[in-house]
Amino acid sequence: MKVFLYKVTEHDNHHSLNKLLDIIMKATLKDRVRLIGDTNIRIEDITLSDEGFYYIDMVMFRDQHGPGRGDHSSPVIGFTFQTGESFCEQTACLYDPKTRYLTLQYNHHGVRSMATQNYFNEYLTSSPDYQFELMPKYDDDTMRRFNNKVLTKSLNFTVDTRFMSASDRKANQSLSNALKIGDVSGGDKITIKISAGLSKKKSLTQSAITLIKQLKSKLDDDPDAVTKLKVGVKENIDGKTEVLDLIGHRLFVEFTHLKPGKDLRFAQQDRYDALEKAYIGWKKLL
Repeated sequence: MKVFLYKVTEHDNHHSLNKLLDIIMKATLKDRVRLIGDTNIRIEDITLSDEGFYYIDMVMFRDQHGPGRGDHSSPVIGFTFQTGESFCEQTACLYDPKTRYLTLQYNHHGVRSMATQNYFNEYLTSSPDYQFELMPKYDDDTMRRFNNKVLTKSLNFTVDTRFMSASDRKANQSLSNALKIGDVSGGDKITIKISAGLSKKKSLTQSAITLIKQLKSKLDDDPDAVTKLKVGVKENIDGKTEVLDLIGHRLFVEFTHLKPGKDLRFAQQDRYDALEKAYIGWKKLL
């Protein structure tokens, strides 16, 4: 189980995320369901701890093709659902309103960061002032150098085409062309390296810079889709090129000791405990 860290940016202090969570906490499960994109999502549980942390468990209802159950000596059989039931993918997060940091469990098939952000923003359509942005947290020095770059000298990235959606393919012409290479060759992963050359004043074009932004945005929401993202930058024309690893410098923790229960799911409390452990460790750096 991977846990990532996000900074929550609020539209204004009078419409804070913790106030919205207090509103959601009073609603019934049925009234918490919201259609985000083409998927129904709801907050299953909100627990407010003595330390002031909000523990949140979100559910995505998945009615597409899903797994079956079986063993080594018998064929796979499907699950029997009652009317209205479907597969449900769970994603937990912890929010500290004092620091406005949110730790989020990564579940590729569940509610990811962008859907979480959209759920919060669209929960109260009658109160549009409740608007938030989840900004992924990176090593501060890395992001300073990335944001202060004068020249972009190189780009080296790997994408997994299996996790690229139709909207990803339309978002940027350069990315679309790269993905077409994978489609034609039958490759699941594509690695491309682009260099501006040795001239100290030469930089990659705006098209490449837009591609970097698109790849970073995809990485922020789906780490499985972009498995390498290294950018060579200069903070001044006469300086040396520094290669920034935008995956290696993103803050996350991976827990390998969690054991699923008899239902082959991680228990909610175990996931909450992992989120708290990750956050307490990060607080020393914040």
